[in-house]
Amino acid sequence: MIPFREPFTFIQGGAHVGITPNDRLRKYILRGQATGLLVEPIAKHFTKLRSNYSHLPGLSFSQCALGAEDGQTVLYRLDHEQAERFPEDWAGQLASTDPTHVRKHFKGRWLEIVEEPALVSTIESLCAWHKIEEVDLLLLDIEGAELEALSGLGRLRPEYIIYEHKHCDSDAVMRLLGGLGYEWQASRDLDTMVKRA
Repeated sequence: MIPFREPFTFIQGGAHVGITPNDRLRKYILRGQATGLLVEPIAKHFTKLRSNYSHLPGLSFSQCALGAEDGQTVLYRLDHEQAERFPEDWAGQLASTDPTHVRKHFKGRWLEIVEEPALVSTIESLCAWHKIEEVDLLLLDIEGAELEALSGLGRLRPEYIIYEHKHCDSDAVMRLLGGLGYEWQASRDLDTMVKRA
């Protein structure tokens, strides 16, 4: 669903560790076709993310959650050791401000949910900090916080935005993006793509 053939710039919210089977950008990053900012709030994942990509040029990193305002929050996630024992390879990727969001993925199983404090930044603030003036692609997989993150875009208008629609109020997201001048392009599996008009 990535719409580019030529090199492109990006911001990826919910980058996790960068090497999971469902990471949409990894192959483009490894080929040198994509440069940009990788954002991940969970400390252990952020450390691995930086380590996995430390040898590559053109990448910046930020350890924070994305939101409508700068501040702090508490994220709920599975205990790291428990997540590693689960057969689902995505178990360790789940983190949310709502513990029920984590629990609903594992119905009927005993879970050790832990709290992790996290900084929250708007996309606008991250762009100012990293001196980003424009990007081709904003990619969000942030477990239902897409509306809040997109509310913090500020003046940034990526050419394309791809967001996971499964856990967010997709109608509200589309109303927000429509008001910012975006048009629906495609929806596939868990994702929706819009393009700046």
